[in-house]
Amino acid sequence: MEFDYPLDMTRTQAFTRRADKFIEWLKREEYSTYTGPESMVNLVRFTRIIQEAFDASMAKEDWEPFYLLFRECRLQAQDTYETEEAGKVNFDQIITLLLDILKQYKEYIPDHVLG
Repeated sequence: MEFDYPLDMTRTQAFTRRADKFIEWLKREEYSTYTGPESMVNLVRFTRIIQEAFDASMAKEDWEPFYLLFRECRLQAQDTYETEEAGKVNFDQIITLLLDILKQYKEYIPDHVLG
């Protein structure tokens, strides 16, 4: 994934662009389709990537409400389920929640990120 942004972009534009890229990735088949327990492992990894990208580029207080939501998604993805169907339902819920969080984040950016 590319996290750099062109020099003529403001921070707000760059952070919005990053959120759009994460949303785009979550819609890719490799992340949006449950194929078994390995799908959850990929989702946990991807959620960590999102958190690390935000953590590396802005002050914690600028995105802390979202950090807690991403952490909750990651913890939910690490749960074990007795049936494949229960795992798939949980997976779909997490994908939907991550997309919603990223969309909320995009709305939050203009009022809370300088530049």
